[in-house]
Amino acid sequence: MNDFSFDFQNFIDDRLNDIIYDLEEQSPKYAACRNYIKENCDRFKSIIENLPDEDREFMYTYEAKYFDRIAFEQGEFYYRGYRDCIKLLEWLGVI
Repeated sequence: MNDFSFDFQNFIDDRLNDIIYDLEEQSPKYAACRNYIKENCDRFKSIIENLPDEDREFMYTYEAKYFDRIAFEQGEFYYRGYRDCIKLLEWLGVI
């Protein structure tokens, strides 16, 4: 039997990737932001690598925790959106 939680998480991840793709296509501001980050990634890494060891480790840890937080939030926002949609459909008597 399939693990529903695993399958649902994969579904959410796929949908989030679709949203990111759509945002890039539909929002020049978003696309410019992603492009800036992509173009400056090597420069950012170079600056980080030139920091003292303690500061570099702090920056790597901070960056990892920041991205983890964003990933958790994205999944939860999407999941709650589905729950809210179902609640709304119930409230409207559709289901």
